[in-house]
Amino acid sequence: MRWLQLRGAAGTGFRAPSLTDLYLPQVPSVTSNGTRDPIQCPTFNPNNPACSFQFQTVTGGNPNLKPEKSRNYTLGLVLKPVRNLTLDLDSYWIYLRDAITPGGLAYNVILQNAQTATEFASYITRDAAGNIVFISQTNANLFKEYVSGLDVNLDYDIPLGPGYILLRGNGSYYYKYDMQNFDGTWTSQINVGDSQAGVNGGVIVRWRHSLTLGYTAPSWQVSMTQHYQEPYLDSKSTITQVSRYVSAYDTFDVQGSYTGLSHFEFTLGVKNAFDRQPPYANYASVVNNFVGGYDLSYGDPRDRYIYATVGYMLE
Repeated sequence: MRWLQLRGAAGTGFRAPSLTDLYLPQVPSVTSNGTRDPIQCPTFNPNNPACSFQFQTVTGGNPNLKPEKSRNYTLGLVLKPVRNLTLDLDSYWIYLRDAITPGGLAYNVILQNAQTATEFASYITRDAAGNIVFISQTNANLFKEYVSGLDVNLDYDIPLGPGYILLRGNGSYYYKYDMQNFDGTWTSQINVGDSQAGVNGGVIVRWRHSLTLGYTAPSWQVSMTQHYQEPYLDSKSTITQVSRYVSAYDTFDVQGSYTGLSHFEFTLGVKNAFDRQPPYANYASVVNNFVGGYDLSYGDPRDRYIYATVGYMLE
């Protein structure tokens, strides 16, 4: 029963912009207090409003977006070292260009100095006198991304009594998740809060998995599933400026089902059985401050809850 299978593929692809990317309503906003226009204010002058101002910005969709383009490589390995055990390993490498970036290039990057204001002048609309009318913060095709990782799937059945013990697992591991910066350098996005990596959209942890252990008999089944994510580097405290780690986060779900009554299936389960709360994160106040202290992309704010279902199957 021992065998091994290899598979691989290479190709190119593209992802068309979504309707939201293209047509999200464009709305005005403003920069933070004290923003400086380095073109109209080469030397600070308190009497020059271009030296300390709130310039208007425009956010939202961009109907001129291009599709993202990529080169993709995959290599897979399937192992069956013993009876009823299957281990599936799939590695991938993705090189992406023209990545669609929500909000485009940040205005503080555009107005960082006279050089960047000139380099990214296409994002600035000025009047005849050269004053800033607004800065475009709509979605844009920016820079490149390099993503590589490993997906793991495990299936193992062990006969025992009238049924069998089952072990099911799947996990995801990132070798690399790098994004290009405006100056051509690269920044890793793995295990860092958004304000550390300079992106928005949630933390990318290097490793996460779900693992289920259970027992299946002819008319009933019970199982427990662990969901795990490893720690990541949080934003520095605004008070102490000390770095900290958001702790690892794991929750457990329990479920049982019974099918011994003709046509019926009864299920009883508990989500987050040990009532685990999401770990505190400093950076969460930046990306989802209405939640108050934890990252929606990393933790589930719901407490333990119990559910039950009854199903009836027609012949």
